[in-house]
Amino acid sequence: MRHERALRTRRAILEAAAALFLNLQAEALQAPRCTLRLQSLIDLTFEYARRLRTDPALRAGVRLTVEQTSFRSRGIRPYRGAEDAVSLQLLLADEQGELLPGLDIEEATQFIILARNTSAAARTARRANACAFMRTP
Repeated sequence: MRHERALRTRRAILEAAAALFLNLQAEALQAPRCTLRLQSLIDLTFEYARRLRTDPALRAGVRLTVEQTSFRSRGIRPYRGAEDAVSLQLLLADEQGELLPGLDIEEATQFIILARNTSAAARTARRANACAFMRTP
């Protein structure tokens, strides 16, 4: 009985912390406005990485959100906010003709999001050949 209550309490705390993190993450994932959308994406990823190094609340939120997803059913994606931000910039870049024709936006998004995981990034790169997606002038 106590164990079950402790688990429910822990779950409630993690879910509340994850909700707070989603707000913080949404703020951190605002892409800067640049003429080139790929540059906006690059700036976004560098700024987010910098904030992860310097902002303990954002860093803790990432950990809590990943841990919180272990309580839910399969299919929950802790990096959904980051996926949406990256995908949007890639879609805008594609509309502006900055990407190679035929690039799979979803595959490229996953490659960028999973780049921290070398084996996952390698699998994605082999499947999508996502390393060379920028159109050269």
